[in-house]
Amino acid sequence: MGRNLIIVESPNKIHTISEFVGKDYDIMATIGHIRELNPIKGYDKETFDPNWTVIKDKKTNKSKSALIKDIKKAASEADIVYLATDPDREGEAISWHIWDVLNKKDKAKCRRITFNEITKPAVLNAIENYREIDMNLVDSQFARRIIDRMVGYDLSTLIKNKLKEKSAGRVQSVALLFLVDRQLERDAFVKSWWWEIDSTLKFQDKELNLKTLPYQVQAYESDSSNPNFRFARKEDAEQALAKLGKVFKVTNVSEPKLSKLDNYKAITTDKMLQLASLQLNWKPRKTTMVAQELFEGVEFDGKYQALISYPRTDSERLSDEFIDNTKNYILATYGQAYITKNESLDKTQKNKTNVQDAHEAIRPIDVSLTPSSLKDKISKDCYELYNLIWTRTMIVLMATPIINRYTITLTNNNFIFETSHKQLIFDGYYILPHFDKMRKSLSRDQSSFEVNKEYDSKLMEISEHEKLPPPYYTEASLIVALKDAGVGRPSTYSQMASIGVERGYVNVENHCLIPNDNGILVIQSLRKAFPDIITPDFTASMETNLDKIANGEENWKHYLAEFAPSFKSEIQSARENMEKIPDEPVGRDCPECGAPLFYKINRYKSKFIGCSNFPQCRHIENIPKEVKYVDETCPECQQPLVIRKSKKGQEFIGCSGFPKCHYMRSLDEKKS
Repeated sequence: MGRNLIIVESPNKIHTISEFVGKDYDIMATIGHIRELNPIKGYDKETFDPNWTVIKDKKTNKSKSALIKDIKKAASEADIVYLATDPDREGEAISWHIWDVLNKKDKAKCRRITFNEITKPAVLNAIENYREIDMNLVDSQFARRIIDRMVGYDLSTLIKNKLKEKSAGRVQSVALLFLVDRQLERDAFVKSWWWEIDSTLKFQDKELNLKTLPYQVQAYESDSSNPNFRFARKEDAEQALAKLGKVFKVTNVSEPKLSKLDNYKAITTDKMLQLASLQLNWKPRKTTMVAQELFEGVEFDGKYQALISYPRTDSERLSDEFIDNTKNYILATYGQAYITKNESLDKTQKNKTNVQDAHEAIRPIDVSLTPSSLKDKISKDCYELYNLIWTRTMIVLMATPIINRYTITLTNNNFIFETSHKQLIFDGYYILPHFDKMRKSLSRDQSSFEVNKEYDSKLMEISEHEKLPPPYYTEASLIVALKDAGVGRPSTYSQMASIGVERGYVNVENHCLIPNDNGILVIQSLRKAFPDIITPDFTASMETNLDKIANGEENWKHYLAEFAPSFKSEIQSARENMEKIPDEPVGRDCPECGAPLFYKINRYKSKFIGCSNFPQCRHIENIPKEVKYVDETCPECQQPLVIRKSKKGQEFIGCSGFPKCHYMRSLDEKKS
């Protein structure tokens, strides 16, 4: 048997896949994309044919030409070339680029394989059931890249010239739009206050909700999430409190109301990012990286093993095989009663309008690999995210807890109060370790409250409440809002949530994304100039069209040909009509011609000092960097020490005599 070649994106997959395929297979990794649109002439403006250029490796900053040469050599020596990049549009495009750089003879050897999980059955089944490259998926990715280039380059040039800002683009602008609209909503918010009477019984520390008063007072607007009576005026609350005694009498205990807790759906990418933010306090970027590691495979027990399925998906489906295997595990571990009776679970169908729904939901590969069995074998981050995914998936396939709810009515000087009592009848998925505290907090006994029985109060006081404006978005809540609006796809959520911060338009305070003045200026100006483009509807419509291209329902060049003319017209109009922010004066004159000097921005988006008489006078100056001196001298050359920044933005102490003197130390390291 000859040699076969498998090409993947990530080197981390090589260890995992090599466990399954044997010695007759060589495995290589592209380390992501190998080509991108040319930075100057990315595509033909008339035909939209893309012009590709080899990219640089992000870690080494060296061209991937050598890697492409190695791939071509390995392909020429192989009998079959399996293109095993990720199972989405981006992965399909990477496979096409690999195919495209090969010669005609080696192109004929190529077979496209995809798998939703990196397991031996999945990989071997993919090899056996290979297919051709899906050009509909590739064309959809081409269209996305060209639109992003078209919109991003023109908008960035426009706002740099008009607003003196660094960049704009389709992705970052719509995400920033959500943040700016929320800020404007908060700015327009009118504050208001209300007051409540907080009461607690000594027995079981039950909190009481005041429901009705024996007389009429002005009530604040009601809220279904808060059953307590809200006083519109503080003096009314004070008068009511003064009329209350210390004893509460039970007047009614309702019949138990049996209720089942909600069924949950399996995890999608946006839900995973949201849960990791709420439960682990992680940023989407970290969650995305750890999830990819769990998908590609982690090392434990002497081998590499993938722990979850593909983590970029909008699908809520679980495969029949996985459902059957998990139900068998639940039966063996907890018993028949703990298996879900949710019939709709097995009827969840693929969403044909969304190509990202071609996958399953994010799930464990094998639920018998419990989080507790892996806790001391994998990294803390991998364990925490795996525990989250494993638990949520088990919840989907387990019976829901059953609870009896009682409502207890009490009176105090004709004021009517209510409290509730929950009795756990059947624990269902609360039996999982994740719910230990919740399970123990719910009593298995019936309510001890009896009609006509009296209880002393432990606490009675007035609390003041302020109606809060809509909360700022966090990265996780922004992703949820973007998905609900039909904006973005699983592969773009994380980038859309963080790009405003990276571009300097958004500040982060206590995890809140707060647009600064520059961000608000950019969005307000772009929205005025491009009312049909800088909207969630446009981006959602574009995603729908890209899905149609991916499904073979629309031609990608026809779509671009329809979009480009109107966009060019709007760009030209904005160039003529958008108000230009004048250059900031430096406050001194040019030493060469005497004209005033101004702060300007070059084509690399860096600030410099230039002459206002340009192009007649080409005098320029660099802006001096602010130097932070340390109250010490260098122990090697006696020059002053300063605080400097590394390429990664980390501060350290270094010699001001650099590069002649290379002395440096960390900020935390004490002077020796």
